[in-house]
Amino acid sequence: MLPAVQAAFGLNYFQVSLLFTLLEGADMVSDGIFGIVGDVWSRRLLITGGTVVAGLGLVLMGTAPGYLLLLLGVALHGFAGGPFVGLSQASLMDAHPRRHEQMLAWWDIVGNIGFLVTPLMVTVAYLFGVGWRPLFLIGGGLFILYACFLAGLRFPGPETAESEEGDKAETPVTSNWAALKAAALNPTLLRWALILPLLDVPLKGFIVLYFHDVAGLSAASASLTLYIFIGSALVGKLLVSWLLRSISSSTLLRWSVWMGIVSLAAFLGVPNVIAKYVLLAVFSLVEASWHPLAMGQAYSTQPGKSGVVLSVTSLISPLTSFVPLLVGGVATQAGLTWGLATLLIWPVLAGILLLV
Repeated sequence: MLPAVQAAFGLNYFQVSLLFTLLEGADMVSDGIFGIVGDVWSRRLLITGGTVVAGLGLVLMGTAPGYLLLLLGVALHGFAGGPFVGLSQASLMDAHPRRHEQMLAWWDIVGNIGFLVTPLMVTVAYLFGVGWRPLFLIGGGLFILYACFLAGLRFPGPETAESEEGDKAETPVTSNWAALKAAALNPTLLRWALILPLLDVPLKGFIVLYFHDVAGLSAASASLTLYIFIGSALVGKLLVSWLLRSISSSTLLRWSVWMGIVSLAAFLGVPNVIAKYVLLAVFSLVEASWHPLAMGQAYSTQPGKSGVVLSVTSLISPLTSFVPLLVGGVATQAGLTWGLATLLIWPVLAGILLLV
């Protein structure tokens, strides 16, 4: 829906990129906060509340009369990601302590199946003359409806352990802060905390705008290019569990990162639209394994402390939320192709760190 939102508010590329920076930055700051809080307070309350706030953020975006309120809605939706998405993922990791990479791959598969519905909804809505505002309002309503379902689920609550002498041990808050300090000094976890944000390439956020502005496709046709991106990612995630049977996760991650760098550079360089489709599919296929492989190894460094890992891996991530601003700034001056070319910097740095 980005081309329609851009046209409605008359946004330049820098203003568009600020939306992504606020979204990602608020989400990552929220992960750092709720990673600790989620091991102390009721996860059911936090996840349900985060879902409601995410829905309200979409409603605000759909009703925003101007750019500032649109930014506020985006920031609200992003901040809800810590309790809504982050703690949901952490709970899944705690439930499957020996299968982190595989479960994260399935987590992403289910998410991508859901994402496939969105471009279809947008395309059908455009064909029937429905604007972008009703779609945001419908999305917000669905989030709030989903929160009603989550309110009926059971999540493990915080417990206070007893010492051998019968006295109460440290409170959960004190214990978690101690665990966070210890984890923050773990060199292996810190390495993954540095690599993870470098592997977060926000290409999907700009891809519809790229095919609309650079390749010259209509808004409806450009939105359908997300099917190539998401469909290829779905295949890539399905392959992760199969490939891990015969190759180590670290080796698979190294190879996939460098293959992604080459395919993304070629995608931006070739002029033919069909060739761009193929190269986009290749990039999405290999990039799909980056997050589950890297995050799975990060969780494995601190078994049973998923909230702590979530917080530590969020320490550096807010800095990378400024990447869309870099893309927007370069795109405003030199065009969107050169703006997206700056995205190559981060996986190259990650690839180098993976070789160490």
